[in-house]
Amino acid sequence: MNEKTDLNDGQIQLAVTGANCASCVNTIESALKSVDGITGAHMNLADRTATATGHADPQALIRAVESSGYGASQIEDPDAADDRKQEEDRKQYKTLLVKMAVSLGLGLGLMIWGMGFGTMMVTSENQPIWLTLGVVTLGVMAVTGGHFFSGAWKAFRHHNANMDTLIALGTGTAWVYSMTVASIPDALPEMARHVYFEASAMIIGLINLGQALELRAKGKTSEAVRRLLDLRAKTARVIRDGEEQDLPVEQVRLVIVSAFVRVRNSRWTGRLPKAIPALTRACSPASPCLSAKAKATKYPLAPSTPMVPLSTGPPA
Repeated sequence: MNEKTDLNDGQIQLAVTGANCASCVNTIESALKSVDGITGAHMNLADRTATATGHADPQALIRAVESSGYGASQIEDPDAADDRKQEEDRKQYKTLLVKMAVSLGLGLGLMIWGMGFGTMMVTSENQPIWLTLGVVTLGVMAVTGGHFFSGAWKAFRHHNANMDTLIALGTGTAWVYSMTVASIPDALPEMARHVYFEASAMIIGLINLGQALELRAKGKTSEAVRRLLDLRAKTARVIRDGEEQDLPVEQVRLVIVSAFVRVRNSRWTGRLPKAIPALTRACSPASPCLSAKAKATKYPLAPSTPMVPLSTGPPA
């Protein structure tokens, strides 16, 4: 791929749901790259976003992600999408804490009972109690860990395996074995009549706790990054044909011979292009605001070297 292709290719951002491991990232990136017109794809697992480079219908990208077992929606306004994501993360954080409390409450209760007050072995006397506890554990698993099982089922339908698959297999196997022991204990050797209902509940509870802590850490990091990004200039003042115009920074891509760019101060977000030496000479702490004519006939400005300062104040 040459440089010209890179400059002309567009980028489509998607908000992805259901991804929680490196295997999910590889699956989603492969699905996006399989769409005609897409030359590259990258997913950021931390903020659950995917970026596809090239020219394609956003709906085709969404269908490709959904066909791989995940959800997706197009990000048209990054700021609004970031606000929605933060609000959703706050709600999910509270939900995960509630699920964690319920599952760990049951798991710890059963563990303490088995360690100090009773036995985890099934006998003819306590068989009805263990059957009842098995049904209760199933309900807790469905309420607090249902998202793991639904994710594992989606992955299975699309011939994939992810972290949800591991969790569902571990907790599900422990419950099925324990329920078998509680239902027909006489069919098993006496030393094998041990139930593991507490393990199923504890695993789900601890993973919910870990995901809640992860959301909290990511929220604090995202807030710090967002405050740094708020320091960048939102608009640039361009003088064309003697008339000043305030344009969004994203629209300031080309500097032509008939245009001026008004600089707010001498602090730049990137290295100043050598094709515009007049700006380097004129911009100094003694003259923070100036107008300079571009000497280049045409110079494409990459996002990493914009002709805008870090000043957050309104243009003069």
